[in-house]
Amino acid sequence: MKLRNWVLLAILAGFGACTYEFLSGLHTEVYHGRVVDEQTGLPLADAVVTVIWHRSSYLGLEAGPAEFLNAQEAVTDSNGQFSLRASSGLDWNPFTLRGLVPWIVVYQPGYEPLMQDTRRRQGFETNEEFVRAFKYGVTVKLRKLRKEEITRYVSREVVGSVDAPFERIPNLFRAINRHRLTSGLSPYTVETPQKGNLQ
Repeated sequence: MKLRNWVLLAILAGFGACTYEFLSGLHTEVYHGRVVDEQTGLPLADAVVTVIWHRSSYLGLEAGPAEFLNAQEAVTDSNGQFSLRASSGLDWNPFTLRGLVPWIVVYQPGYEPLMQDTRRRQGFETNEEFVRAFKYGVTVKLRKLRKEEITRYVSREVVGSVDAPFERIPNLFRAINRHRLTSGLSPYTVETPQKGNLQ
């Protein structure tokens, strides 16, 4: 095959990959389910369900650190039910790759949040299985924190390694602040939008 044909084939393959990445960013999925107290089975109203997408810069085949791409939130109703349409959104940077699995956190002040770091306690072996459960409809059973654990999960680290700006996930940060106040800690305050703090 002539060099010209190889170059044309490489260009078409690159265009196809970019088109796939673009169209994947437009795809919206519904995450839904119910959040209940693990011990009583009673619904938990006002629990926050947050889906955060990330991307990584890459050079060759090496991926760089994850950075924020997009986020969506939902708050449970009086029956503990939630439903949200989530999408990674478009990533116009040709030098980044969109993460295939979003970070999901279910947060209720006074309870152990459900997220990738704590998913095994609820029977999810892999991140993919965890995310899939939310797409098919999941019952999340949150465990009430014991008195000695009450100061856990009071920082923005519940959003994972991706530094999501507070204005994109305000419900989650309000819930974290409610938990901080009941734990005797001062709430995050708004200083500048770039710092990601919240009152």
